[in-house]
Amino acid sequence: MPNVRRRLIRAFRLLLSVPIAAGVSGANCTGLTFVLPLPGGGAIQFNTVTVELWNTTAFPVEPRLFVDPEDDSLDVDADENRVLVTPPVGPGEVVALTLACGATGAIETDHAVLILPGEDVESDNDPIVRRHDDFNCGDTVTFIFMDEPGDDFHTRVEVNGRFVED
Repeated sequence: MPNVRRRLIRAFRLLLSVPIAAGVSGANCTGLTFVLPLPGGGAIQFNTVTVELWNTTAFPVEPRLFVDPEDDSLDVDADENRVLVTPPVGPGEVVALTLACGATGAIETDHAVLILPGEDVESDNDPIVRRHDDFNCGDTVTFIFMDEPGDDFHTRVEVNGRFVED
């Protein structure tokens, strides 16, 4: 049993030392994702960005999500950057996506679509957030789809629970 314990400790140290060494060395590791498996299942992921899609409306929403690896791209909503979310985000539902930080230079919902019976309504806005300006590796970017009484359908953006854009 002591040998098994030593091996587990060595494996844990090795897995932990990779992201620590990269951080200490000052390397730009935005393209690397580290996964630390946990005993009993699950894992801790390093160097990722979580994108949450919150539907606070009473109808499904097609988020029209686009993720560009470049943080200075003007054409984020190009076809090659489209992230299909199927099925659409249901009423009251939250969809969470974990993406490698290096792939998330800019994130946009391009006029999300509220799917109403008999018609579709586009969001009044198409918010975009950029790495290093609005979010960083390890952050959670939340797009909240809202259709409040008296307001038009729109998308609100928060990063780690902090308001960024409406």
